[in-house]
Amino acid sequence: MFYALNMWNHSDADPERYREYLRVAEPCLKDVGGKLLCLGRIEPVPQQFPGATIGGGHRWMNITTYETFDGPKRLYEHPVYQKVAHLRDEGTTNYVWAYYKSANIMTEF
Repeated sequence: MFYALNMWNHSDADPERYREYLRVAEPCLKDVGGKLLCLGRIEPVPQQFPGATIGGGHRWMNITTYETFDGPKRLYEHPVYQKVAHLRDEGTTNYVWAYYKSANIMTEF
């Protein structure tokens, strides 16, 4: 299993663009075997832990899963997704995308 973590801020120019993007992108995500696990607004950290770094100021995040390593590439190449991909860029700023492979903590370290 693979996980994508996305963090961003909404563009002040037109935040509705990102909502429109989501309406089309989520069915495409399902078409390629992906799943949206969570989508939410990041609230101020209620506790600070010694040695921890507070995030970079992003206000929104989502986590998606993919069954295969090439899932994000297949999503990006999806013909319907290609028609709305520009809306993500136009509707967000400071977009961060990170990709992780699920690890068995007992055997990976």
